[in-house]
Amino acid sequence: MRTPAAKLGALVVTCALLLAGCGGTGSSTGSTSANPRGTGNGTAGPAAPGSSGGPGSLGGGSSGGAGDPTPFLVTGAVMSYAFHGVDVLVAFNQCQRAGLQHAADTLDQHFDPNKICRQPAGTACHGVGRYAGLTAGAPVRITDASGAVVATGLLRQGHLSGPLTLEGPKAACAFGFEVPEVPGGRARYAVSIDGTSRFAFTQAGAGNVLVPIHD
Repeated sequence: MRTPAAKLGALVVTCALLLAGCGGTGSSTGSTSANPRGTGNGTAGPAAPGSSGGPGSLGGGSSGGAGDPTPFLVTGAVMSYAFHGVDVLVAFNQCQRAGLQHAADTLDQHFDPNKICRQPAGTACHGVGRYAGLTAGAPVRITDASGAVVATGLLRQGHLSGPLTLEGPKAACAFGFEVPEVPGGRARYAVSIDGTSRFAFTQAGAGNVLVPIHD
């Protein structure tokens, strides 16, 4: 028969073993739940931003990248500086050459070809030659990155953006356009006018798309 002291010692050892087992289980559970990626045996924590997986994940892990699909309006202008491709610019060049030749032939110090050749801002203009498609009513097409046409519009009548003079800055024949109901959400778009020009833009810059054309 064990003495009371022996019984007490055995009880202390048993309680110590039980407490050690409970403490070990609690430590394992705590370390797992503290892991933000949930790599332990416990419940997985939330995924880090940028990781693939959940619907709302941020960064490169998401497969879509599509933005707001709400339709938007594209406004802008084709700015043709092609001196061989706009009727008014061609006529201005011809007048300038003829005027300079006349001045050289006559030595008239009072002759001013600028007064004869000058064209005021707002003069109606249109494309000629290889740019004959630049005219009022020409189709304006908006395409997405794959080249698919997503919306269409029409060119307005062209007008000189500034006066044409021998001294002044180079003016352009400006054709305005509006294309409504362009589907949003694409990474990039392009505008093309009658196959003569193609200009890339993003939805953020859709309010002022300027398409320059040069010889």
